[in-house]
Amino acid sequence: MKRTIQMALCLALLLGTLAGCASSAGGPLPSPSPMGPGALGTPTPLNSAMPEDTAAPGAVPQTTGAMVMLTPAQAQQAAQRISDEAAKLSEVGRATAVVLGNTALVGVEFDAQYKGDMTTRIKDMVTDRAKQAEPAIQRVAVSADPDVVQRVRAMAESTQGNNAADISAEFTEIVNRIMPR
Repeated sequence: MKRTIQMALCLALLLGTLAGCASSAGGPLPSPSPMGPGALGTPTPLNSAMPEDTAAPGAVPQTTGAMVMLTPAQAQQAAQRISDEAAKLSEVGRATAVVLGNTALVGVEFDAQYKGDMTTRIKDMVTDRAKQAEPAIQRVAVSADPDVVQRVRAMAESTQGNNAADISAEFTEIVNRIMPR
């Protein structure tokens, strides 16, 4: 009798556990956006022009599945945060970043006292700081090549007017050269 009760309790516990797992098999549902669907424009892939900046300041970045797309204004703010964070490294004297889509391109100039070259350690530190400064960033291309740094600086200046379409081809070419897929 005692054994039958124990078996019934075990079976009830097992069924309760399975029922709980089945109800959350799809994972948690995303929270609804306070701005409503489509409030921030249409997401744009890396190699095309960014959408018009229709988001209010401080608006939540747009998501497409697991990918977050930043508006041009948000991308400029993210680029500034990334530049500031990278420049805090003792080896880095100056950093310039450009953000397009979910990719950051960072050009670094070394501090005058640093006599070394770009190392994997420095690239990893810049990458980590970029991703901490802007969680929407999924790819970070880092270069200390003077030509690339100059091109990144020119792109950063040209995006001040929020026209990312002008730099898209050059941005993609540099990123693909630094980080071939």
